[in-house]
Amino acid sequence: MPADTQRFAVPDPDQLRWRRWDEETIVYHVPSGETHLLNELSAAALESLSHRPASADELAKRLAEALDLEVDATLRDQLAQLLEQFDERGLIEPVDADAPTGPG
Repeated sequence: MPADTQRFAVPDPDQLRWRRWDEETIVYHVPSGETHLLNELSAAALESLSHRPASADELAKRLAEALDLEVDATLRDQLAQLLEQFDERGLIEPVDADAPTGPG
């Protein structure tokens, strides 16, 4: 499946422990025992994926609306990199194209 259409989701949202301060968020990932410091965009992306799967393009549209951003090449590139990093760290995983896309 092409990278721009591959959808991702947080496999078990209950395994993430969130703490927020101003513009930074710390997420503890129970299965790996790792703690991740996230900026506002990263936290919003991971939180969105914990509610419902998305491709990089779908996630860009969601976050642009939620954070009052413009959907442009820069945002898409940032999100593609985030998805890759989250996947490498086991925070998200690829999902079937038929996965639900309900609100979130």
